[in-house]
Amino acid sequence: EYDPAVTRRFHVYWAWLGRVVSEGDYALALEQLSDALPVAIAAVDRSGHVIVWNRSMALRGPAKEEALGRALLDVLPSMRDDRNLDWEADLRRVLEERATVERPRHPMGDRVVRVTLAPLEGPEATGPVLGAVLAIEDITERVRAEERRLLRVRSDAVEDLGAGIAHEVRNPLNALSLN
Repeated sequence: EYDPAVTRRFHVYWAWLGRVVSEGDYALALEQLSDALPVAIAAVDRSGHVIVWNRSMALRGPAKEEALGRALLDVLPSMRDDRNLDWEADLRRVLEERATVERPRHPMGDRVVRVTLAPLEGPEATGPVLGAVLAIEDITERVRAEERRLLRVRSDAVEDLGAGIAHEVRNPLNALSLN
């Protein structure tokens, strides 16, 4: 089960990095942190261009070398072409308003993902937003397992109902056959 506290701790750690390392080392530290995580992570600068692209993200999109420096939504056409959400507007909200966008269960291609888009803040919480971070966790197997479980529960309920109806129909028939 998803724990929102994990996302908060991740953002706190990122903000902490901005306070303790130099600007040049900041990007390297972000990259090392993101590569250590099991979720797909991309970070963009204030203009929406990719500055961090971890290994997990490279498995679902282009290679890191192809992604760096390009606009996030150009690199992830599944988000750009999403008919359900306006990811460009969400990214703008994160960069301009410091909003955090969370989509706990969102279809993306043939997968179901949990998406978090959050601001990357500098050492001063009131200072300018440095960029945004996108975290994508593939929850497809978890969702499918839950759907299978619900199907089993429904199937069991229908089976119980059928057994109850058969019992109620058999009782009067048995009484008639005895006479």
